[in-house]
Amino acid sequence: MTQHDGCMNLAGRRSNAEFGALILGSGEPGEAASRQLYMAVLPLLIAFFEGQAQAGRIGQQDIGELLRATLRQVDRQRASYDPAVPFRAWLLELARHELGACRRLPPLDAAEPKRPARRRRTVAAH
Repeated sequence: MTQHDGCMNLAGRRSNAEFGALILGSGEPGEAASRQLYMAVLPLLIAFFEGQAQAGRIGQQDIGELLRATLRQVDRQRASYDPAVPFRAWLLELARHELGACRRLPPLDAAEPKRPARRRRTVAAH
């Protein structure tokens, strides 16, 4: 295994303090600091949601929307981030919240109630 292979590789992995500095230093969405924060958290969120898809909790088609929803929550909740809380725990709590919201929604094909099939009336031949 090389220095860059494997999920247990810690080289280049940001610390909670570094993530905290990124979120506290990021201002309005679109700023360079916000983009840097998104690029740093995206691999963590992708790994989380791909794991959920592999476990059968969500479909692969749901990952993109869950990523976007979680990033929106990062924007909304950034002011409430407490540096005393590990950043990854905070981030994954947001992701779990979005996952729960996604799983509570009915599937698209279940949105409309199905009507019972009508039985055809047949005329009995005498």
